[in-house]
Amino acid sequence: MCNSYGIIIIMILISDGLIEFPKYFWNYCDFNYRIKILAFTYDIIEHDYFSAKNELIQIILNVNKYKLTRNYDDNEKEIIDNMCIKLSPYMTNLDYTDSTHEFIEINFNTVTNNYKSVIDVYEITKLKLNSYIKLYNYLKTSSNNILQRGHF
Repeated sequence: MCNSYGIIIIMILISDGLIEFPKYFWNYCDFNYRIKILAFTYDIIEHDYFSAKNELIQIILNVNKYKLTRNYDDNEKEIIDNMCIKLSPYMTNLDYTDSTHEFIEINFNTVTNNYKSVIDVYEITKLKLNSYIKLYNYLKTSSNNILQRGHF
């Protein structure tokens, strides 16, 4: 047991762990570094959010297009009505018009199979984006309070 523990400690100290662990904690305590990392990550999350939003808008356009064509059977009508009920909050909350987005026709089965996952991805990325905004505001106010007190 002692030999194994000693070998593990030596392997950590020989590898990048000797430098990376203290460097990580040192940088983590620096507000400016954390804000830079947060801004970089925020850009990635924002890109994911807008792509998820565009996919959701595409699904809404497809559902509206299928609803207006009216050449589907009763089973498909029930499915489209259920999808419209699930998508109705997003139809009103998202800022889009039919003229701003091109209609790209997707297979009916693809729309019915993917609309739930598109909604889930949109909601998750929206929550991530909001949490990053709150964290950024918290770090910004915290760093300003510490700088005003003169601790740095």
